[in-house]
Amino acid sequence: MSSREQILNKLRAARRPFEDAAPQPAQYLAVTIQDDLSPSALLDRFCVELTNLKGEPIVVDGEDAAREKVLEL
Repeated sequence: MSSREQILNKLRAARRPFEDAAPQPAQYLAVTIQDDLSPSALLDRFCVELTNLKGEPIVVDGEDAAREKVLEL
């Protein structure tokens, strides 16, 4: 038996955590409300949340511009 198989067997045999946890719900409620789900609205929301976390959003148009920006940074 390989070491990989031994590890997997130990994991399979181990007691599962949180056995008394409630079952997974069929549907999840949104954590935040976002009425406008358009790409531009989602980008705006992301930028706001990233800024709130002290991040600096850099928005570019297209994959080529993204590659150029990454190389620039």
